[in-house]
Amino acid sequence: MLNINKEYNITLQKKCKPLYDYIQFTSRINENKKTMSIEDAVDEAVEWACEQNLLEGYIKEQKAEVKMDLLTEYDEEASIRGWLRDGIIQGKLEAATNMLKKKYPTSDISEITGLPLEQVLELQKQITVQA
Repeated sequence: MLNINKEYNITLQKKCKPLYDYIQFTSRINENKKTMSIEDAVDEAVEWACEQNLLEGYIKEQKAEVKMDLLTEYDEEASIRGWLRDGIIQGKLEAATNMLKKKYPTSDISEITGLPLEQVLELQKQITVQA
């Protein structure tokens, strides 16, 4: 996996102009969000990208569609909630796996982790198969 934030993988960015342009564009939006609403941040970045002819004019040609896609598909709070939820679930599964390996009762594991008993039992089957 590669980090394509502005300050990472500069060599790769220099070799691939569309990637470089995309990174410049998204970095502009992220920088704008520090002082603007998401709508204003996107509007300003789209205008800037058009002036810079980023992505060989694609943004300029598809301005309305680009704005709409960015504004309707990006919900930072929902993304963060999803990442947190995924991390919490992963943590619960890891805890349950460790407890199963130490032979804790499945009902206790369910109660402690908050995972449904059925899920703990399924996890127990997977561990048994792997052993």
